[in-house]
Amino acid sequence: FLIIFDADRLSELSRPTANATDDERVPPSQSLPFAPMRHSERNATWSPGAHAYHALEWVPPDKFGHVEMQVYRSSFPSPASFEYLKLLRLRTVVNLSQELPMRAVVSFFEEAGAELCNVGLKVWTHPRCPPISLELVKTAMALILDRSCHPMLIVSASGTHQVGAIVGCLRRLQRWNLVSIFDEYRSFAMPSPRLAVEQFIELFDEDLVTVPPSPPAWFEAQQKQLQADAAMWRQLESDAVRRNAEAADDVPGVAGMTLREYFCVSGPLVCSGTTTAIADDDDDN
Repeated sequence: FLIIFDADRLSELSRPTANATDDERVPPSQSLPFAPMRHSERNATWSPGAHAYHALEWVPPDKFGHVEMQVYRSSFPSPASFEYLKLLRLRTVVNLSQELPMRAVVSFFEEAGAELCNVGLKVWTHPRCPPISLELVKTAMALILDRSCHPMLIVSASGTHQVGAIVGCLRRLQRWNLVSIFDEYRSFAMPSPRLAVEQFIELFDEDLVTVPPSPPAWFEAQQKQLQADAAMWRQLESDAVRRNAEAADDVPGVAGMTLREYFCVSGPLVCSGTTTAIADDDDDN
């Protein structure tokens, strides 16, 4: 709708009377619902001062994501992300790269009280050491599954392949199916996901990881749920064995399926002929 005001009438209303005292004379901006504007001010686009939202400029790091409660992932942060990272109140930063972040980032973590664990440098024993290895996963997983290290940020130089491999191995421990694991990895790695990373995740042996005595609450809850599902499946499998062949035909697939096939996808999803991913031997840069 359109409202037309009489400028002359508004000027009279805003002009103080001759008998009014200084205390009774109210500025026009307070006596009217709005302050008169010049033509140039009326056409100008309103924008608050830079200081108005200076405290609200929260910029997350590149490749930032929420893995689980109090567990985050990203690439190496920049000074522009410091204000955002302060909100996370990090206690531990796990660096998977074979290099250190810039000095300003290291100083920021020290001032914020976050311990920087350079896992990549710790397991990098010789120049030909691969950027993603079982030793790297085992060392990083011991920190990720330790409740005392949370809140935690998992970083690497690019935040893509090394972090994606660690998160993928964590999903294997959580019994995610491979389709969901690869979908999460590719969402961060596009447009150049690596076949070698997906093969590493698929062939990863969960038995190599030792869960610390005090795992996170979300991990404990998931493991209890998996144990309950496994017990239910064993009961179904036991009932199917006791049935005769005719009754087993009424529940196709139950009698012949093993517990491992119930939780895991049968057969490899990644092979040498896969064309949806790009593999190379470069490090995580």
